[in-house]
Amino acid sequence: MKKFLLAGVLMLGVETLAFSQKNLVPNGSFENTAATPKNVAQFFLAQPWSSTAPSPEPADLFHKQSRSLDVAAPHNYMGMQEPRTGEAYAGIAVIRKGKIDYREFMQVYLSEPLRKGELYDAEFYVSLSDFSEIATNGLSMYVSHKVPLLAQNGYLMIRPQISKPESEIIAEKQDWVKVSGQFKAQGGETVLTIGNFLSPSKTPKQKVKSARKETDREAFAYYYIDDIKLTRVGDKPEELVAKRSTYFGEIRAKEPIRLSNIFFRPDEAVLLPTSFNELDKLYEFLSENKEMAIQINGHTDITSNPEYNQTLSENRAKAVKTYLIRKGIDERKIKTQGYGDTRPVATNETEEGKQQNRRVEFEVLN
Repeated sequence: MKKFLLAGVLMLGVETLAFSQKNLVPNGSFENTAATPKNVAQFFLAQPWSSTAPSPEPADLFHKQSRSLDVAAPHNYMGMQEPRTGEAYAGIAVIRKGKIDYREFMQVYLSEPLRKGELYDAEFYVSLSDFSEIATNGLSMYVSHKVPLLAQNGYLMIRPQISKPESEIIAEKQDWVKVSGQFKAQGGETVLTIGNFLSPSKTPKQKVKSARKETDREAFAYYYIDDIKLTRVGDKPEELVAKRSTYFGEIRAKEPIRLSNIFFRPDEAVLLPTSFNELDKLYEFLSENKEMAIQINGHTDITSNPEYNQTLSENRAKAVKTYLIRKGIDERKIKTQGYGDTRPVATNETEEGKQQNRRVEFEVLN
């Protein structure tokens, strides 16, 4: 049976700011969160990112608005670092002395599959935490068709597309260091993973001075991560537009903002009253921008058969459109599209992933 919680994505904007190529990494700067983190290991709040596999433990999310001293920014339990942009960044352990095979990973499903034979530019920024006692260059990006799984020896037997040369140890703690490169796609890759893919014997290590006073804890290499980007070489620049909303914050074209309170009856396209408050906020925003034309996209998980999922996604998108029209939005300004289960943003192997895949998206058409 379908569960009735749908997360939504809103892509809106009106004021032209600049031009940029399309980033295939959703929420690459971790600014869109379901809530501000209160504890460590709450990286899952930066939807649709996850670190459930192959990580032995979840990654961390740090945010300027967090009231927790452990996961705030710039000061947190791993040291001090300002976000490179925005208010948030992530963090993962790459090495832990005494647990040489221990390492954490972070994954996300790309907004679209890569095209066979096409060249792609990739980049992300890292900074070694103040309390780290080890530095390495074993922090890389791997793009694949499926979520990679740990081998029995505790690490991934793969060769990542993007990494630093072996001689370039990343020991910078004050500033952000760019890791970047270019690669040719095999075609159909949909999952991006960041972490340490080197075997223990091949992971370069350099001892560095730590700001940590305790000496009885294991030494480790822990890196902050921000601003992850993957673009196709040759794509025409896209116009970035932005609008400051008191409810949604700064909204940029094709930069999704998740709506977390859209509910339907199970296996139906009937909106529950608990959805109305969130949709009313969208209505108010659209009312202030009457020239805006949008498309509502419906998505499901893979619980039922493809034909059923396609129909359900179409009908749920239409239900949202109907609600907005009844509130007063011009029908000509709203189109709908159902994608069924064909465009997941997370794994369908877990309930958490399925919940993220059951969603409605709004995108600007003009």
